[in-house]
Amino acid sequence: MNTNDYVENKLQPPRAFFEWCYTSFRTYVWKNKSETIVASTRKHDWIIEKKLRKNSRLTFYDSS
Repeated sequence: MNTNDYVENKLQPPRAFFEWCYTSFRTYVWKNKSETIVASTRKHDWIIEKKLRKNSRLTFYDSS
């Protein structure tokens, strides 16, 4: 068995796994009077709305 055979015979997750992921992950929306930032274009019910301010942290990395 060579390296190419390993790549072709890889495990693939079932479609239900991806459907679960899309329905389980949240979508964030930051808004103020003049601007709106949407984290994802996915359409589902779990949307969290936040106020967009000067000191809003929009990254996952902490600078400290």
